[in-house]
Amino acid sequence: PVRYTENDVRFDLRPSETALVWAEDWISKHVEPGRRLAVLAPGALHSHKDWPLEKYSALARKLLDHHDDLVIAVSGSPTDVEKGEVLAAINSERIVNLCGTTNIDQSTALFRHAAIVVGNDGGAMHMADAVGAPTISIVPGLEFPDSIEPWHNRDRAIRLPIDCAPCYSFTFCPKEHRRCMIDIPVERVFEECARIL
Repeated sequence: PVRYTENDVRFDLRPSETALVWAEDWISKHVEPGRRLAVLAPGALHSHKDWPLEKYSALARKLLDHHDDLVIAVSGSPTDVEKGEVLAAINSERIVNLCGTTNIDQSTALFRHAAIVVGNDGGAMHMADAVGAPTISIVPGLEFPDSIEPWHNRDRAIRLPIDCAPCYSFTFCPKEHRRCMIDIPVERVFEECARIL
């Protein structure tokens, strides 16, 4: 079998000049000099790929408590607006809800500025990885380990090994318990964030 190393594969994801200018402008307005940007992407295409919102809330609080220099942007689609509102309500001065207000191009440009990006398995994690952002992907038990994790951040992906994984069910949890996501502890994700930050 052919094995590839990190250096064998490079992604060439290039946000447009318009998106790059937008991201620079957003950073200048929301991330003061000396501060760092963290991005949370709490949405998922299917609900069984969601890490619970209350755990994202707890993670956001811990990040703000332990890192005085962080500003958090919540990234997501229009279906994630309410999640973004819940997270932004934790600290409206340091958490900004961008869900439903940015397009893929703008989000990708913003990820280039991030000190860390944390989210569920999905497009945002792969885009962040492709532009070089340190990325923590919270991965469900759908497939074998090391099969869907962002390429350059595979070692940072977090998944819970449970008896029913992999299930290969891409639209719902066959057991109806979602333990592969629900049981991932906040502390485990925070520890990985702390290693990066």
